[in-house]
Amino acid sequence: MQTKTDSPAWKISFCAMITALGSAVMLMGGLVPVFTYCSPIIGSLLLISILEEYTSREAWMVWAVTSALTMLIGIDKEAAFFYLFLGW
Repeated sequence: MQTKTDSPAWKISFCAMITALGSAVMLMGGLVPVFTYCSPIIGSLLLISILEEYTSREAWMVWAVTSALTMLIGIDKEAAFFYLFLGW
């Protein structure tokens, strides 16, 4: 019997919410100067929840999409580069 958390729609929505939360955390790096170094760490910690629930393939995709969004619309490019190269 397939439960609610096993469905493909649940997996997509969960990964999308973690991506949105990670992008929001990364965008806060432009507000307070110390967040330049804290926001990539917090964004990387969000990937642990995906690794616990699903495989590393989904975590890699969330990391890639969050990196791309942060590079495109992020204010603090230094934090975006930290997440891109050290976030995994």
